[in-house]
Amino acid sequence: MSGELRPLPGLVASASKKSPRIFIFFLVFSILGFGLVDRSPWRGTDLLGVALIKNCIDAFHGFSTSCIVPNLYGSVIATDGPLFTWIASSLIIVIEFLLINILNQNFNFELMDDFGRIIQSFFALSGLTVLWLATKKLALRRESKPNDPLGIGPTSDKFSSNIADCSVLVTISCLGLIMPWHELGKTGLNFMLHSLVFFAIVIAPETPRKAGVLFGISSSLLMLCSGVGSFIAVYFAGFVIFFTCYPWTLVRKIFLLHSIALSIIIFFSMTFLDVNYRSENLIQIWWQNQLTLDKPQPLFLIKTWLWTWWPLWPIVTAFSIQAYNKGFLSLPHLKMPLTLLICLIAMPLSGTFVTDGVKFVPVVPLAVLASFGLLSLPRNIANLIDYFALTIFTFLGLMIWMYWLALHTGTPEFIQSNVLRAAPGVSGIYSAKELILGIIATFAWLMLIGWRIRVSEPLLWRPVILSAGGIGMTWILLVNLWGPALEVNRGYGELTNQIENTVNKNNPKKLDFCVGIDVSDFKSRAIILANSNLKINQSSEEKALECNFFLVRQTKTSIHENLNNNLDERKWNLAWSGNRKADPRKKETFYLFKRN
Repeated sequence: MSGELRPLPGLVASASKKSPRIFIFFLVFSILGFGLVDRSPWRGTDLLGVALIKNCIDAFHGFSTSCIVPNLYGSVIATDGPLFTWIASSLIIVIEFLLINILNQNFNFELMDDFGRIIQSFFALSGLTVLWLATKKLALRRESKPNDPLGIGPTSDKFSSNIADCSVLVTISCLGLIMPWHELGKTGLNFMLHSLVFFAIVIAPETPRKAGVLFGISSSLLMLCSGVGSFIAVYFAGFVIFFTCYPWTLVRKIFLLHSIALSIIIFFSMTFLDVNYRSENLIQIWWQNQLTLDKPQPLFLIKTWLWTWWPLWPIVTAFSIQAYNKGFLSLPHLKMPLTLLICLIAMPLSGTFVTDGVKFVPVVPLAVLASFGLLSLPRNIANLIDYFALTIFTFLGLMIWMYWLALHTGTPEFIQSNVLRAAPGVSGIYSAKELILGIIATFAWLMLIGWRIRVSEPLLWRPVILSAGGIGMTWILLVNLWGPALEVNRGYGELTNQIENTVNKNNPKKLDFCVGIDVSDFKSRAIILANSNLKINQSSEEKALECNFFLVRQTKTSIHENLNNNLDERKWNLAWSGNRKADPRKKETFYLFKRN
């Protein structure tokens, strides 16, 4: 079967044109390089990631309980695995040791989040490299190359390289990845491990032992990175592929024996970790939450995924329909990644072991299928992707510049007032370097549009070149022109400075103290850990009301119980209250109490 069928004829000649690799390199480094450093943690995943690393470093120095699982001084974060936190905090501790003991310099912990994002970006770049290698290997298979009766198509090596280049291009054009790759979290490492899993499956027919070992290691690390759900989904996909897809069925026994053996060895070795009673309690809480089944929300997830996976899903959908109608879905190079994709999305759709399905992006099989789908992409789908990219990103670029000019010139006034309400005090704050970079990015986008209008010959990568370039231009404009505004709007540095100043003012003798925060208030605990050197209560040892200070976060939708019920006015005085400047409606107010 694998030697008889060929994929859809499609644009055979288009695949013979060399892909714009220099442009792809430029896009990758532009997207991954901007917005990593010289800023404070932003709310959301970025804030939580910094807090988890800070907790791990504090645990190394003996201040925190443990970092055996993701936690904020004992408050367990069950949606994440500990692997990225372990790696990032270990590297930062090594850097700290080298600076202090070899270079005789103090380590500035304000740079901790910058180092973490650089590590995240490195993992994302490594994942793109592994994805390129895996796609090229898959495209080298005999059944992957289109029919070429006229002999005008490319050589196998050039064809596979072009398909691999396209897999990278469609990945960096995915809307759902641009922000997570610049937040301090597991996304980059998760993507790299998924790429390694895919690479292991691709090379299995030729080297089953090596592939089985690599699959066992990467899938086990994936569980430590993203949780039990990812591990189960990957192994489930592996069993389905090696029992149903030729030629993987030929090496099923050798591959699965090696992969399962490696996973057992890794899990068994984890039991020898020096775990104390408090860590055992954290592990138990983490496992209980990992094995909790959520209520399925398929319609909500699909609606969210429509923009998260753009422009991959229209290409994959059109290609799958074409392949099904022509009977080509049985081809190994299509059946294998499609099986992997279906198994990966089954978990969040069913609510099984996946608590952050909204952020879930199975980009590896989507990118591979989309890169093959570009060979026979219908003209109407290609035009839709082109027009969407041209319209949306040009509009976003115009809005970014218009709001920036209004902010710094005062015209029109209503736009300036709206911006200042969202980010008070940023008017007049910009640098010539950032302005020049914004102008260069804009001109590059205009030149790309001109090239796309001028060039009409069929090119394999042409339908997604505007999407990748547009998302790169938009991101560069945002982080350069609007860096100070985003710092105010999405950061908590100004708020924590006020809290820290109040604490120091009310503690003139510099005695040891802690700031009590309810163990279920993950956001407040993350804000304090990520933006200050204040110590908070450990949930396993200290109750929040046993500390010298007590911090309460109150929102309009939910008033914290401690504010009304648990505070004794004879024991506590209100030392400070406030909210972020970027929150004029006071949707979120913080109260700091001091023990009498």
